[in-house]
Amino acid sequence: MKLRSGVLSLSVALLSSCLNSIDSQLGRPAPSDQQSIQGTYYVYVGAESADLIHRVKLNANGVSIDQTTPVGEMAVENEGPHGLNVSPDGEFLYMTTAHGVPDGKLWKFDAGPDTLVARPILLGNFPATLDLTPDGLYALIANFNLHGEHVPSTVSVVYTPDMVEVDQIPTCTMPHGLRMAPDGLFAYSLCMMDDQLVEIDTRSF
Repeated sequence: MKLRSGVLSLSVALLSSCLNSIDSQLGRPAPSDQQSIQGTYYVYVGAESADLIHRVKLNANGVSIDQTTPVGEMAVENEGPHGLNVSPDGEFLYMTTAHGVPDGKLWKFDAGPDTLVARPILLGNFPATLDLTPDGLYALIANFNLHGEHVPSTVSVVYTPDMVEVDQIPTCTMPHGLRMAPDGLFAYSLCMMDDQLVEIDTRSF
């Protein structure tokens, strides 16, 4: 199951749905004929307080939960699925758990059956947002460090075929958002407590 293009299309469809709702409230007719959904699309949603991943399906019949997958390693510990991203080829789903003991981890699933294909690996404190290089070989994860001291944290770099952390790049205090440039040459991370945007050269690892 290849999911990457479906996620983007789903975002567009949901935005269109919101705009249609606004049109309806304002008494304007919504162009429903032009907004009809062609095909079937999927998006993954993490239920952080329940340790679940939901795969949501969207098609012409509406929106439904297609599959629910329990995640985590400790039944009595809320590990909190936080960041989710599908590999560019649509084959794998990557997820961070932000809480855990002692810290959070990065997980790798086979997208579709949503079964683990590798043991989760420890990263920094409270790993949050993640993104992937265009070739899918590297995942970059912002280590948010929500509960720690307000000191500079890091962005973890993971070689995804072997699920090995190859670097932790010092960045700023409480980095959270992280997105890759379309050409994959740079990644950008926002710093919650430093009012900074950090640029990372992906050719450095």
